[in-house]
Amino acid sequence: MKFRLKESIFALISFVLVVVICLICVELAVRYLIYHKGIYLKYIDRPHWFALAHEDPGYQFPEEFYQLDDRYGWRHTPNNDGEFRGWRYPHAEFRTNVSINTEGFRDTEDYIVAPHKFRVAVLGDSFIQAVQVEQDESIPEQVEAGLESADIDAMVYNFGVSSIGTIHQYRIFQEEVVRLKPDVVVLSFFPNDLVDNSPNYKKERPQLAPRYEFDRSGQIRIFPFDRTSQEELLISHPIHIKQSDRLDAATARVNTLRRFSQSMPYLKSLEFLKLYMIDRLGLRTDYDYPFDVYRKDYPPELQESVRLMHHLLLKLKAETQAIGADFVVLMLPAREQVLPQYWQEHVAQRRYILNADDFDLQKPTRELKAFLEGQGIHHLDLMPVFTSAPDPESLYYKFDHHFNARGHALAAEHLLPILTRIYGHRQ
Repeated sequence: MKFRLKESIFALISFVLVVVICLICVELAVRYLIYHKGIYLKYIDRPHWFALAHEDPGYQFPEEFYQLDDRYGWRHTPNNDGEFRGWRYPHAEFRTNVSINTEGFRDTEDYIVAPHKFRVAVLGDSFIQAVQVEQDESIPEQVEAGLESADIDAMVYNFGVSSIGTIHQYRIFQEEVVRLKPDVVVLSFFPNDLVDNSPNYKKERPQLAPRYEFDRSGQIRIFPFDRTSQEELLISHPIHIKQSDRLDAATARVNTLRRFSQSMPYLKSLEFLKLYMIDRLGLRTDYDYPFDVYRKDYPPELQESVRLMHHLLLKLKAETQAIGADFVVLMLPAREQVLPQYWQEHVAQRRYILNADDFDLQKPTRELKAFLEGQGIHHLDLMPVFTSAPDPESLYYKFDHHFNARGHALAAEHLLPILTRIYGHRQ
């Protein structure tokens, strides 16, 4: 009897030890996958949920990368040089050297009038700013190199700034571009420009909201930007979600695990398991407001933003003609437009708050193209170029949604012939 009792106790202790060893192995494996391989990024959009995000700010510069500006909302701090990193982790998809010139734009050269050169000014958001690639890999730099290869003495100015919309770009055109007397003004369009134009989508960060009004003659008046705060300068906010009974019932499935993981925050395996279950059950509620541009039915705020953009495009067309410049709109495709699987996964992860039938991924591009054609504004739609590429997925980063070097190269390759023809017509 005693022998059997000892044997049972030994078996129980052995079982417990095996379980503990297995759990330790799982914890070590998860930590390895998280901190060194970034596997968990497949399941969450906000990697700063893990403490590791705070160990690396994402960029290193002697001064703050951005500063507020009452003309544009915000701009780069002039004469600033440093390193930019993707996703702020050891496995960052990119590490780039970024230089900001005296005028506060991404370039190693200061912007001066060069009367004997073919001058091209490129306006845009982060896709033109292009901190995700080295400077010589960006669209403006590759276009300049291509023009030089065609024996065209050219200077291409990069006026890209992250998270700005058409209204900010119009102000930069007025304040910075006109004085340089460009031969061509290229305005890039990315779908989220529509939300960046709208004060109603920036209620939680009002210092970024462009305020404007139209007078009786239809002229636009843009008010100075609010410079009261720089907190959360470029941080998105989630939409306000009304909890449904269906969502509440589904959430209950992971509440126990959530409380358990919160009681032991040092166990990354529990945190990872919680996030994995939230993802697989479609319980994520971190929907980003820029995706509203794909809704089939726009809310009044976005309808107003579309009208504003159309008005500004017509003003840019007229004002570029007034200074003797050509005007071109460069339409850049979003990753989810070119690679629908990213959008499908996004909806599946949020199936309790999103309905795929409510969205049309091609709507902003299709409607803008129709407007440009109707107004006789020269444009280049890169959507068919990117979708017909041999390997469209290789044009974007896997986690960051921007173009990689291949994407920039393809865009520049197709913009270059347009600029070359314009140069020929101007001779």
